[in-house]
This record gives sequence, C-alpha cells and structure tokens, in this order.
Amino acid sequence: GARKFAGKGADILLKSRLLIHKFNLKIRFFDGYDWPDKCTIQQREAAMRPGKMFVIEPVPASVLREKEKKLSQELEVKEKKSLARKAQLMGELLDTAESRSSTFGETPLPEDRALTIDRENHLRMNCRRPSVFFQLSLNGVTLRMDSFEKSDSHRLQSVMDLSVSNLFVAETVSMSKPIKMFGEWINDEEHPRDTRFGTLMLKMATWTPASKVTVDNQIESDDSEITVQLLPMRCLLDQRAITFIRAFLNNDGEDNKEKAAGEKWSASLHLIPPPRFKLFKIKPWRVKVDYIPTRMDVTALREGSIVELVNISPIHRMVITLSEVKVVESVGFGEVFGEVVSSWVKEICATQLHKFLANARPFEPFTDVGQGLTDLVILPYEAFKQGESIQRAMRKGMKSLAETVAFQTLTTTSGLTKYAADLMADILGSGRPNFAGNPLPSRPLATPKGIGDVRRHACESLARGLQAANYKVVVVPYREFTRNGVTGAVTSVIKGIPVLLVAPLTGATEAASYTLLGARNALRPDIRKEEEASMSLH
Repeated sequence: GARKFAGKGADILLKSRLLIHKFNLKIRFFDGYDWPDKCTIQQREAAMRPGKMFVIEPVPASVLREKEKKLSQELEVKEKKSLARKAQLMGELLDTAESRSSTFGETPLPEDRALTIDRENHLRMNCRRPSVFFQLSLNGVTLRMDSFEKSDSHRLQSVMDLSVSNLFVAETVSMSKPIKMFGEWINDEEHPRDTRFGTLMLKMATWTPASKVTVDNQIESDDSEITVQLLPMRCLLDQRAITFIRAFLNNDGEDNKEKAAGEKWSASLHLIPPPRFKLFKIKPWRVKVDYIPTRMDVTALREGSIVELVNISPIHRMVITLSEVKVVESVGFGEVFGEVVSSWVKEICATQLHKFLANARPFEPFTDVGQGLTDLVILPYEAFKQGESIQRAMRKGMKSLAETVAFQTLTTTSGLTKYAADLMADILGSGRPNFAGNPLPSRPLATPKGIGDVRRHACESLARGLQAANYKVVVVPYREFTRNGVTGAVTSVIKGIPVLLVAPLTGATEAASYTLLGARNALRPDIRKEEEASMSLH
C-alpha cells in the first residue's frame, strides 16, 4: 500500500524492511521508591502523611506549603539545640585527659540516634511495594516498517503497519490479585472477534518535509498520516487505581521544575522535532465501562468541580459509542491526543450524558427492565412495518423481558446478600480469612458457570458458619474453664451468644449469594465470559 501514499508515477525503491512477529511486552509500575534515601522533602512528607493510600501519593499543595514552613522552623530549632548540646559535651570532654579516648568520640548523641531511627523508618516505609502496581501489556505485537530511498518523484519516507493482538492495562490496587482495568470487551453475540484483527491496529505513513528548515530557522517536522482502529474495549475502573496512576505519572515536583529552569537553551537542539500530522484518524470505537468510586471530594464539589458527581454512585455496564475523530494539521502526539480526548468528551456531554445516570447502581436495574418493556412494544411494531410475523416478534420481546427481569433480580439479590454477609462478618470481627472464628471462606478464583459449580463453596460457607459458632461457644469457653474455672467459662459463653446467632446466618447468606451468582452466570454466560476475561492476564 505504499504506492497510494507516494502518488501516481512515483519511482519507489525499498531501502530497508523491519519485521517483528509475535513480540510480547509487559511493563509494571510499582508503588514506592527504589532509592528511598534520594527522596525529596516533598516525597518524604507525602509518604509519612497519615491516611494516605499509596507511598507515591502527593501531598496537596496547600497542605504542603504549611508543612514545609513548619518543618523548616522545627529544623532550625533542632539544629541550634544540637549544636549547643554538642558544644557543651565537647567542652566537658576536653576538660579531662581521659576524653581523648576514641570510645567517647564514636558514641552517638541522643539526637543523632533519633535522626537515625527516623531515617531507617523512612527507608522502610518508602521502599518499593511489589504487591501494588499497574501493568501495561502488549501481547502478540506484529510490526512491518518499510523505508524507501530518496527520490525526486516522491517524498515518501516510510510506511508502518502495527498490530497488537492483546492490549490491556491491569492493576492490583483495588484487589489483591491483578484485574484488567482496560482490556478487550469479549462478547461473541454483539461483536464476534475476527482473529485476523488485533486489539489495536495502526497504520502510519511518513513523508520528508519539502523544506528541511522553517522560516524561524528551526528544523522542520516530518509530515505524517496515522489511522488507528481499536476493538471494543471493557473498562473496570476503580477510583483508587485511577488515583494511583495519576500519582505515578505526576511530574509537578520541585526537582523537575528546577531541572527545567536550569536547562540551557541549546539542550534540546539535538532532539528530533515531533511529527506534523496532516491527518490523524481514529475509527469509531465502543467502550463498556464499570466504575467503582470510593470517596467524593465534597470541598471540590462545593468549589464547582462537577466531575465529583460521578463519585456519588457506582456505574455498571455503561456502553459508550465514540464516533470517528479526524485531527488535521497538528504537531506532536500530545497535541493530537488532547484534541481527540476533547472531541470525545464533547460528544459524550452532548449525546450520552444521560447514561451516567441511567447506569448508576440505584437506577441501572430499572433502566434495564424499562429497555425490555420498550422492546416489547417496538419489536412487534417493527415487524408490522416490515411485513414479518407479529406473534414471533412478541414472543421474542416477552423472552427478552423475562430474561432481563430474572437477570437483574439475581444480580441485585446476589450483591445485597454478599454485602450483608460481609457486614455481619465485620461486626463479628472475624479477622483473618482462615481463622477458626471466621464464618466466611475465601471465594474461589474461578467464576462459577452454573449451579453445579457453587455447591462446594456453599457447603463450605455453611460449615464455616457453624464452625465459627462452635469455636466461640464451645472451644473458647473450654479454654477459659481450664485457665480461670467456671467463672471464665460462663463469661466466654455469654460473649459468644451473639456469634452463635450471627455466624451461621452469615455463612448461610454467603452460600445464598454465591448460589445466586451461579444462577446468574448460567442465565447470562456472556457476562460470565466478560468477568473471566477481566481476571485473566493472558
């Protein structure tokens, strides 16, 4: 396809060809610092701040200014006290001949020992946390790049075709095990996957500029055209994961500002100028979004940040359709991506803003059932207009409505019973998952495909509930009887009565929740496959 970029009658001679086949790339970005002893004051303050979610979470600017001012004052006072104390001790030691011994010179002062303890504590708290990360994976990368000889008949420099079979971003911030926060939306009914196409496909053509120097005596950028196509994607967004990624990519620190201010004017002369995109095109794209908020910034909302309204309620199964975007005569990838995102945001605000309310958790079941009722009316009408069987259309609409009602009932009931089981377990203070007093066993990693796959976990939940009650009412009182006699045993029995009542109910609630989840997956295997794909990093 190079000839259509070079033009008619162009004499094209291949200079080189780069081929990459089935290349896999995985990059992990961890929380914490690999060299914590080189952290700035701002980073140390952020890591020691109480209530932080991550080591790298930055401190708000207003809080940072106040703390830096207070810290500088405290350091000045400590330095003065330390110098005075050292001078006093040195004076006392020099008064005697025995003070010349090296033993006393090597003994650290209490202030020095305190600083050493603080430094060790800082290094321990700021080091890398291998269990908290987000991961960028590109699997099955195929690339072909053809470069062409210079010619008077054309300016074509290169043509590149890139395909990524499986592109996803995973994170361990919201869960202990990795989960895809951005990956392929697998649904064989709505959009079957064509194995010839990748998750990401990109075609780029580059031309040598007509003039290598601009009017301002700068190096001219190459001319480029890019076409990007993405398969339908599914996003499982947790507010904590988004906050972590934003903190990791934050480059507003003082050290970066100082470096930027200290750079010479000639420091970037050797850099290749960014390409000038004559056309940057992204084809239509569908995204299915699930969003889980954890907290809402009320102060920001009062100051006019409307985005905080999204954090009021979780959003489930919201499908966003994005139209084709074309950006012309733009320089650099940053400017291009900014215009693309801006175009998408305007489109969502203009045509699909109602989906944020319709798919919010309190309203999503009613919206889904309402859509089923609408199909019950529209499908027969469409069949009447096209001369098809009205009865068949009505049966199809009734079946769709019944499946929707059953699906929403099972999903809602399963979620409520799971929430109730977790709440009762927290009230009991069960603690560790494998603790004898814990009525909730850990759920299996594999998603249940139907009722047959839930029996083991349901029976284990019931047994663990009875085991927790037996532990509190029988085992613990017996131990107290051997230690403190009848009084200790009676006291333990009285304390275990709430557990005797709640623990079996907790296990039964968890069993019911998991059974309902299996029934839901049997009814909607497409939803189960989507959830299985989000837990698989292959």
